[in-house]
Amino acid sequence: MIIGTHPHIVQAIEEYVPKNSKTGRLIFYSLGNFVFYRYFSKETQTGLMAGLELSDREMVFRLFPVKEKLSQPELMNAEGSAAFLKKLSEISDKKLAAEIKKGVIKIKLVP
Repeated sequence: MIIGTHPHIVQAIEEYVPKNSKTGRLIFYSLGNFVFYRYFSKETQTGLMAGLELSDREMVFRLFPVKEKLSQPELMNAEGSAAFLKKLSEISDKKLAAEIKKGVIKIKLVP
């Protein structure tokens, strides 16, 4: 897994499958801001948390959209989260679109 930082906004998620491998890896180009002290745009006041569950068979990534209120992060409500994940799915790897919309991406581990 690769997690990028710095642009202050959430960017695309992509699955990368290295040569000679059957197992993909996720690239999170940017999770945006978790806590930020400037309030000049809606995009800089939103972010994404990613949880990872590992087992022998798969990696499960859970996506948690967050918004800031006076520099305090909080999870988005169901409606806001659905809209955020839909938009994220539109700019991300098309293979992952349906999973991103649901907020759960599963990568099978192949021995």
